[in-house]
Formats: sequence, C-alpha cells, structure tokens
Amino acid sequence: MNQASRIKLIAALVAVTLTALWGCSKRAAIKTPAGIVLRSQSISLPSHGRQFAGGAQASVANTYCLMCHSGGMVMTQPPLGIAQWQTELHKMITTYGCPLPVNDIDQLAPFVAQASQNPDSLAAPPR
Repeated sequence: MNQASRIKLIAALVAVTLTALWGCSKRAAIKTPAGIVLRSQSISLPSHGRQFAGGAQASVANTYCLMCHSGGMVMTQPPLGIAQWQTELHKMITTYGCPLPVNDIDQLAPFVAQASQNPDSLAAPPR
C-alpha cells in the first residue's frame, strides 16, 4: 500500500469514528407508527459504596459479586449453607454468564455463606 492510499484509509477511518461518536452523543428519537416519540434518556445511579472486608475472599467477592449486585443485596440474602452457595454460584456462571472462574467457587462460597449469616462481620465501611 502506497503513502497516498494509507492517508486515504486513515482519513476514512477517522471520519467513520467521528461520525459514530457524534451519533452516540446526540439523543436519539424514534417515532413509532402510532406517532409516539421515543427518546433516549440519561440517568445517574447512586453508588452503594459498600464493599466486602477481609483478604482474598473479599477481593473475589468485590470483583465478581459487585459487578451485578450491590454489597447490601449480597449481605441480605437468606442464610444459605456452603453447598447451596456453590450451587448458586454455578448457576450464576452457567445461566447468567458471570465471569467468575470456576476454581474460585470453593473460595467464594464460604465467604458469601458467612456474609448471608452475619453481614456485619464482612461489611467494609462505605467508600
């Protein structure tokens, strides 16, 4: 590819990128066949500010549990045993696509079992 072709290719890629970015920054409006106008909205959700305290198990819980759940939600689950939590964690991986590595289940299950039975012992202060 010669120099002129490279410049044209780069210019085209920049133009496509800028067009895409500009399109994402404006509010989209769609008019339905019934005449209803639908517009994109932007909202800000508050941070729950809660994380788990305590070592490597807490790090796994903070990394994977808090991707989808608030710390408060995890700590207010029914008091399940370790085997029940292992089943729940497998379900989160296979059914819901949680990226938790399977080999971390045995480390995380006792941690969330303890969190569900005694939430105050694992709650870190709000951030």
